[in-house]
Amino acid sequence: SMADLEALVHPLVRADQTRFLAACTERRVPAALLDIPLLAESGAAPLFDEVVVVTADEAVRRARVLERPGMTEEKLEAILAKQASEDDRLKLAHHVIRTDRSVDDAREQVRAVLKAIREKHGLPQYPEQG
Repeated sequence: SMADLEALVHPLVRADQTRFLAACTERRVPAALLDIPLLAESGAAPLFDEVVVVTADEAVRRARVLERPGMTEEKLEAILAKQASEDDRLKLAHHVIRTDRSVDDAREQVRAVLKAIREKHGLPQYPEQG
C-alpha cells in the first residue's frame, strides 16, 4: 500500500536530508535549499528558516499534472484528496513564486527571493546564475 511505501521511504529521505545538512554545516555553507514536495503534509515547515512555495493558477496546475503519462482526472482527484489545499500550502510561505506567467518572470521572482533571503539573514550577495 502507499502507507507501507511511505513508511519505508520517508525515513530514508529524512536521513539523506540530515546527511546533506550536516555536510553543509561542516563545509560552512551559508545556506542550503531542500526541495520538499509534501512539506505542508509533513508538518515540518516550522523547522525551516524560510519556506518558498511555488504555485500557479489552479487550471494551470491541473493541466500540467494531466499532461503526465498515465494521469487521469480520477487519479488527479485521488492525489488532491490526500494533499494539503493550496491555501494551506500558501499559509506556510515566507515567499511565493508563481510559475504561470513566463519562464523569465519566474526567474526574476527566484532572483528576488534569493536576494531577500540573503539580506534578511546577512548572507553575501552573489550575482545570480541562469
